[in-house]
Amino acid sequence: MSKAYDHVEWSFLKNIILRLGYRSQWINMLMQCVTSVKYTVCFNGSLGETFHPSRGLRQGNPLSPYLFLLYAEGLSTILNKAKISEVLKGECVNFGKSLIYFSKNVTPQIREEIGALFNVRIATNPEKYLRLPTMIGRNKREVGLLEKGVGWRIGSDHSVNIWNDP
Repeated sequence: MSKAYDHVEWSFLKNIILRLGYRSQWINMLMQCVTSVKYTVCFNGSLGETFHPSRGLRQGNPLSPYLFLLYAEGLSTILNKAKISEVLKGECVNFGKSLIYFSKNVTPQIREEIGALFNVRIATNPEKYLRLPTMIGRNKREVGLLEKGVGWRIGSDHSVNIWNDP
């Protein structure tokens, strides 16, 4: 969610709120709350120059989730208009190629009902895609992707050890 919050364009948000019919006085106060942010970066113990961003919602601000919903509503409206005017073609889920994987806590009866509802196969064990597991639990080492001593090759055959890199 942090990346989505960071990409909210303030001018787009303001236009959405305007189109929803709110009074300009209220919109100006709201946008003052959104745009009054400023940042200072600390680099090697020294504070840099203060700068003002042009987009993004502050996480932790009680208004941010509501503003994000308004932003998403505006985006949804634009996408729907584009689809209606056939500028945008929608993609469909290929349920024949789809699998559904359930937690151990889901009963077999519920699994069958959901599988039948969506007409998808039920995965009994996680499969692999491009030789990588599609499901990784809490223990990343169990999968074998992060084993001690594993490294990557970079450019001209230099190796970086992810556990003991100096």
